[in-house]
Amino acid sequence: MAGQADVPERADDYINVEPRLYVIQRLLETLLEVVDVVDERGRTIPVDGFRLRNPADWLTHEDSRLLDNIGPLAATCNCACEFCYERGNPFPFHRRQMSMDEIRTRIRLYDANSRRGMFPTNALSTEAFCNPHLFDILHLVRSKVPAELFRITTNGVSLTEGVIARLLDLKPIQICLSINTVNPKLRENIMRDANPHVAVNAPRLLRAYGIPFQGSIVAWPALFDNIAETVRLLDEHEALVIRINLPGYSRYFRPPPTGIDASYWQRVVELADRLREQCRSPIYLPPVLFSMPHNRPVIAGVLRNSPAERAGLRYGDEIKAVQGKPVVSRPHAAHLLADAIAAGQPRIALSVRTVDTERVVVMLRTAPTDDLYPYRPLGYSETEALMGILLPGGFKLSYIKRLRDVADWHGARRVAVISSYLVKPLLEEALTAVGDRDLIERVTILCPRNEYLGGNIMLGDLLQVSDYITCLREHQLERPDLVVIPSSFARGWGRDLCGVSYLEIERATGIPVELLPCERIFM
Repeated sequence: MAGQADVPERADDYINVEPRLYVIQRLLETLLEVVDVVDERGRTIPVDGFRLRNPADWLTHEDSRLLDNIGPLAATCNCACEFCYERGNPFPFHRRQMSMDEIRTRIRLYDANSRRGMFPTNALSTEAFCNPHLFDILHLVRSKVPAELFRITTNGVSLTEGVIARLLDLKPIQICLSINTVNPKLRENIMRDANPHVAVNAPRLLRAYGIPFQGSIVAWPALFDNIAETVRLLDEHEALVIRINLPGYSRYFRPPPTGIDASYWQRVVELADRLREQCRSPIYLPPVLFSMPHNRPVIAGVLRNSPAERAGLRYGDEIKAVQGKPVVSRPHAAHLLADAIAAGQPRIALSVRTVDTERVVVMLRTAPTDDLYPYRPLGYSETEALMGILLPGGFKLSYIKRLRDVADWHGARRVAVISSYLVKPLLEEALTAVGDRDLIERVTILCPRNEYLGGNIMLGDLLQVSDYITCLREHQLERPDLVVIPSSFARGWGRDLCGVSYLEIERATGIPVELLPCERIFM
């Protein structure tokens, strides 16, 4: 593919998300083994790439923000975090900066009305502020999408007051600050940050300049004793959300960490529960399904100054009805809330249950002229969804009907449904809620080990085709007639993160395989 001459885009960088490019490359390479390309004088022309003739025909990525469609904004990082999830990353992601030619092309072709853009790239996420052209890129994007909310993730190394002041020209903007610790010495040792005081001071400056931010902490064992202090500082400066990420690692991680198991994760959850009693900013623990292993519409947090907070909603409240309509699951609650908000309802009534009471809470729509920092600062038109209610993803009951339809179409009496350890309780709960006894008797839920990544990785969307094959071969029950896999793992073209098609499962096992259309569960 054509980019700048010195930094070309490579077709195999897109093999998961747009494999047709790789197919074109292989066809051209095959042809060039038997023919030469010559000019009008018969001189051989060296061929080292190709260009898409009509790039607008390749706007295949839907519902994307333009800034996200560009992909990672830099190719390097200025920290070397002890807990970095990219240490030993085995996936075929590249670490090359996208050329400015490619960025300009993506900006020019992006359809802001339909939010359709070019296919994404398999680039590693790195530190945005390491790109010397970052502000040039951001201003180009802003000229295309004047009202789009920019979300930029950073480790904070570059967030001096001068840089934060420049960000004001790009509003609306939101920073996800991977601060991890406010102890300068710890940050220097664990993150290899040579000037840790810059990032530690960033929450104060972001609040002073009116730029909303999320604070992010990886609950690495070496940081555990400092988590409470870090959370309190983020809360003091009115963080929109405080994310305490339950730490994960793969078998490729070197040196292998110790002490990170389910009991350690539970310690982090219990610490977060205590801190919630002291803080106004919501505390969120990805993967949320570890601490909320159910499908009930329980609120996982409420944003400061949002209609939800002003109405008195709190973490742990369970939504029983929206505008008088009974709620059956977390996704159902989110759907009813989104519909009421989209309809412009000035008042949205929720029936909520706490530990021992049930009450009706009314959320009032706020005026655009209100300064509701950090929920919606003055001049921001876009807010976080659901009027400030944080509802993590769940299992939609409609997926059970899809499962029934797929099983019936195949005439399958023994159906192996592949899930993960985190989602399995939600799937079982959904099957019971629907009450289809015949389907329940036909379904066996299998949870493969993530052998490819190993470590403590348990997210289903990180399973690879090889993990599915191993699981089915080890399955000791009666051979299934059909294997059903959630489509969310397959990145649009039915390929895992290694670029292997899910159809290889059927070829290896001889069992028919179907992808069940579903959305990725927001953790």
